[in-house]
Amino acid sequence: MWRQLPGLLVIAMSASLLLGERLPPLKTIWSILGPHVIMAGLMSAGQFAIGGFLVWLLLEPMFGIDSKAGALIEMSFAGGHGTLAGLSPILQQYGVGDLLDVGLGLATIGVVSGIVVGTTLVSYRFDRGRSRSCGQIQPHPTRTSTSIIICRAP
Repeated sequence: MWRQLPGLLVIAMSASLLLGERLPPLKTIWSILGPHVIMAGLMSAGQFAIGGFLVWLLLEPMFGIDSKAGALIEMSFAGGHGTLAGLSPILQQYGVGDLLDVGLGLATIGVVSGIVVGTTLVSYRFDRGRSRSCGQIQPHPTRTSTSIIICRAP
């Protein structure tokens, strides 16, 4: 019973997050979420394509890596360490359990590069003077919560 309890409690907590909130019309939901959904789909498809082509053209003929390794970039970058850990029984079932270590390395590279690139982009935006000042925080017109604006300390 104790092993199943965390999963059940996560479901109960997640299901209750929006209780009492009024849902906006579908047009408003799509205007907020649409670009994110499209971008996430394109990025995942691109990661599958890049990984597949790299394995097909370079890694499989030169190093003998299994063709199933083409999905590692997407599993590592979009999914991360937790996704790879959850998929390890499936990787072992298909006989490519050793790819888990490669995927965990790729996931680490993804996290580190995300931090470095993200920090660089935020610093660049502040250095170019394109950021809003802290005094301009206002409620978002279509959301109930306040927009988050990054502010540089004086």
